[in-house]
Formats: sequence, structure tokens, C-alpha cells
Amino acid sequence: MFFWGAKKQTLQQGKTSEMSQSTSNAMTWQIYGGVTVAGIRFLSSMVLARFLTPSDFGIYGLAILCFTLVSAIGSAGFSSALIRKDNCTETDLSTCFWLTFCTRFVMFLILLGFAYPISLFFNEPAVLPILFLISITFLISVFEVIPNTLLSKSLNYKVINLIQVFAIVIESIFIIWLVVYMEYDYWALAYGMILNTIIVAVCFYFSVDWKPRLKFSRESYNEQARFGWNTLGFSIMNYFSTNLDYIVVSKSLGTYFLGIYEFAFRIPFLLYQRLVQPVGLVVYPSMAKVKSNKNAVFKMYIDTIYYLSLFMFPALTGMIILGDVMVLTLWGSQWMEAIVPLQILAFCTMLRVWPQAIGAIFMVEGRPDLPFKISIVTLILTLIFVGTFAMKWGLVGVAWGMVLALMPSYYAIFRGLKMINKSFKDILVNLHPVIVSTFCMGGIVYGVKTTLLSSFSNPVILLGGVLVGVVVFPIIFIFYSREHGVKLLDIIYTKTNIRLIYKMRSKLHS
Repeated sequence: MFFWGAKKQTLQQGKTSEMSQSTSNAMTWQIYGGVTVAGIRFLSSMVLARFLTPSDFGIYGLAILCFTLVSAIGSAGFSSALIRKDNCTETDLSTCFWLTFCTRFVMFLILLGFAYPISLFFNEPAVLPILFLISITFLISVFEVIPNTLLSKSLNYKVINLIQVFAIVIESIFIIWLVVYMEYDYWALAYGMILNTIIVAVCFYFSVDWKPRLKFSRESYNEQARFGWNTLGFSIMNYFSTNLDYIVVSKSLGTYFLGIYEFAFRIPFLLYQRLVQPVGLVVYPSMAKVKSNKNAVFKMYIDTIYYLSLFMFPALTGMIILGDVMVLTLWGSQWMEAIVPLQILAFCTMLRVWPQAIGAIFMVEGRPDLPFKISIVTLILTLIFVGTFAMKWGLVGVAWGMVLALMPSYYAIFRGLKMINKSFKDILVNLHPVIVSTFCMGGIVYGVKTTLLSSFSNPVILLGGVLVGVVVFPIIFIFYSREHGVKLLDIIYTKTNIRLIYKMRSKLHS
């Protein structure tokens, strides 16, 4: 009996270890892909910012704002149920495909039907033809949903990221060619979006051995709908919570200031969108495989926010401190009004790191309704703070409103941790080296910027500040907590196989 218990425990440990390795590989690819995409976007923005005006970005941003609204209205997450389900049948997959096809077709019709009223509401006729054009992406993207779900379920994020990076590279080259050589305006951004959608849909469709069939099951629909409609409710509430600032700015201040605000938002959000969100996507399918083990679920959550914080906190802190010289150096003086909102929104993005993965806990615990309910409160607070602050302080007030509206997200963390018998104390115990190291690094970079580098030009201040941060943070982190430093070097060596990293790790461990 003892032998069987020990054998069973060994098998369980082996399964958990294998699962942990698969999750680690998936997160590594998400990080590689996210950093690569963010880097490409960042570099292309440096070119586009000097050829396009804030109004160009504002018009396209307004079109994307409306496009995203329709996406939220029709984004019933039927595929979430497939990820959680242990064994998906061909009928399950085909049912999900046809449900997705119907919702995307309705989204296409909605955007076409409301394009003209939207242009009237915002008093911007230029947005009308853009909406007509990008509406076709709803029909194209339906072919990527099931392949993406299958790859995510199997944690094959290598293929997912290779496809996304390939599409972003082609899209960026295409847009820059249209803007620089063909002298296109905001239309180049719309054409780039179409091209990206086509590339992604085609690559995903042929990346898996699955094709849609004429099968549909009411039982499968009911199972998927339980997740799908709650996800739909959350998506709608989350849309308004995260985009209410855009709506307020575009309606009250116009497309020029929307372009300024969108540019301030896009830089820190680029890191969030291309790193935090993709890594967060790995957590749910990984947790779903060990959902009966609350300690394993917590470990996946804490590991996720630990490594995200390890990168995001120092990067965004540097953006806050060096934001003024960064904007003037990389994008030019025409974007000066974006400096303060960018710094505030960088702080806002830091606060969004920990809540990102908490939704996965709600899902594996069978409570997809909680994110929707919490998002309703978030929307109400966003409306109050953003609307009030915008009237009094303009773009700066809008940015601070978005910061304060994040309070329900931390209540969500509290509820999620309570479900698995954990608390905020457990987060702080694991993440205090990252927090302390970030704070110390920020103080040193600010001191160097305002004293040693104050008399130099903006490019020199930016370069010097970045170098100081890159050198100082790992030194503080490693020597503040040797155990965490060894752990970090272990991971870096495992992923890079650089001999110097191994020597540093051995020396620090001894």
C-alpha cells in the first residue's frame, strides 16, 4: 500500500514537473515573441511618427476604437471552454467554429451598419471609409480561431509566435513603404491591418491538421455558451473600462488630441499587449491541466507575475523617469504634449501586471461570471474618474482617471487568491526583491539624470539613463536576494546556454 502511494506520488510529481517544463517553454516563446513584436512596433513608430501627424493617428485610432467596440460586442469566448475541457471531440471543434463564424458575420454587419452613425457622433467623416475597409477582417479572422485554440491548448506557443512575428514584420515593412515612398496618410495603417489579418489567418489555418466540418451539437453549444456568454459580458465591460478614455478624448477634444493621447498610451501599452497579455494567455491552459491542485495553480500564477514584473517594473520605471527625453529624442517635438500622459500611463501599466493572470484562476475554479461582475464595477469607476478628471485636467486628468479605475482589479486579485487559499502577503513574499530593486534603480537613474547628465543633450541623457538602469537593476536584484539571483541566472542559462551566465551563477551560489 505504501509502495503504491509512493509510486502514485512519484507519477504525480513527474506529471507536474513535465507540465511545469511545458509551461516554461510556452512562456519563453511568449516572451521572445512579445519582445520581438514590441521591438518591431517601437522601431516602426519612430519612422511613422516623423511622417504622419497626430491627426493621422487620431483618425485611425478612432476607427480602431469603434472596431474594438464591435469586437467586444461579438467576442463570445466559446473557445475558452475547449481549453478547459480535457478531451475535445471533432463535434466540439466544429460547433465552436460555426458559432464563431456566425458571431463574426454579425460583427461584420454591425460595423457596416453603424459606420455612418459613428462618423456623425464623433463628427469625423474621414473615419467612415476606414470602418468599411477594416470590417472585412472579421470575416477573414474566423479561420484562425480554432487553430489558435488547438495550439494554445497544447501549449505550442512557438508556432503561434512565429506566425505573429512574421505577420508583424511584413505589415510594418508594408506600412512604412506606403508612408515613406508612396506618401500615404492614415490609410497606410488600415491597409497594414488588412494584410496582417490575412497573413495570420492563412498561416494559422494551415498550421494544424484540422478543417471545419458540417457538425453541430446542442450539448456542446450549451457547454461552450456557459463560458462564452460570461466572456462576452466581461469583454463588453472591459472594452468600455479600458477605452472610455479614448471615447472621452475623441468626443470632447477631437482627433488631434486623440492622436496625442493614443501615442502616449501605445508606448507603455505596447509592452503590456505584446508581453503581459501573451504570457497571461499561457496561464489558463496550463492551470486547466492541474486545476485540482491549488498549490500548483498558485505557483503558476505567482511565477507568471514574478517574471513579468521582473521585466516590466524596471522598464516602465525607466519610461517614467526618462519619458521626456525619450519622446523628444525618438519621436520629435511635435509629440511633446504626450510626455506627461505617457509617464502616468506607464505607471498605470505597471499596476495592470498583477491582475492580468488572475482571470485564469476564476476560469479553472469554474467561476467565469466573476470577471464580468467585477468589470461592471470597473466600468462605473472609470466613467466617474475619467469623465470628471478630463473636464478639469484634460489629457493628464484622463490618464490619472485610468490609474484610479484599476482598484477593482486588485479586489479581483484578492478574490482569486482567496479561492486557492492564498493572500496578498504571499505575493509580497515572492516579489519583494523585484519591488525593492526597481525602487532603488529608479532613484539612481533619476539622480544620474538630474545631476551627472543634466548638462548633456537629450539623446545622451536617454542613452546614459538606459545604460545605468540596465547595469544597476540586475546588480541590486542579485545582491539584495542571492537566492532569487541564482534562480534568475539558472533560468537565463537554461534558455541561452551562455557559459558566462553559468560561471556567474556558480560564483554567486558558492
